[in-house]
Amino acid sequence: TFRRLAEAILLAAAFMLIATIVFFAKSELNSLLPLMLCSFLPLLLWAAIRFGRGGASCAVLGLVAVTVDSLSDWPLDVGAVNGLLMLQSFFLLFAIPVLYLGALHSDLQQSTQALNSAMRRYRIATSSAGIGVWNWDQRSSAFNIDAELKQLLGYADHEIDNRVEAWMEHVHAEDRERVLRLAKALV
Repeated sequence: TFRRLAEAILLAAAFMLIATIVFFAKSELNSLLPLMLCSFLPLLLWAAIRFGRGGASCAVLGLVAVTVDSLSDWPLDVGAVNGLLMLQSFFLLFAIPVLYLGALHSDLQQSTQALNSAMRRYRIATSSAGIGVWNWDQRSSAFNIDAELKQLLGYADHEIDNRVEAWMEHVHAEDRERVLRLAKALV
């Protein structure tokens, strides 16, 4: 969509802005370079959450490009090997969690889409068959009356709360104990 494209362009522009600052400021602020590269973290998280695996991968690739470009300017007071180890730990610290978050987010989106599709099929099946469904988990006391069932019985969805007590108020007083006992047995 246009909004998604605009968000991707905004993310890329923010990434390029920070990369430009890092590129031009690296000679003056050589000792702060690792800290300046940490300023990419919000953008990496943004890319992982909003664009999943692909966004996280592109953001990490951009971070690698900026870091490799500034590799010669990293503070190597202790020696070149320690500088490279610091760079590797920097990437491990950022890349692994961000890529993992992007993968989890993508999987969550796929699961949500599958659940929404199943719910649409469920709604179509119950409404076309003219049936209503209720669910009662006695362990957690969660009680759910499908809106279709309420409508079949002549009530609007908001007229009966999703609580056992609210449902029992609509059962004849003489039948409440028997209906409650049968419902518990069915559950």
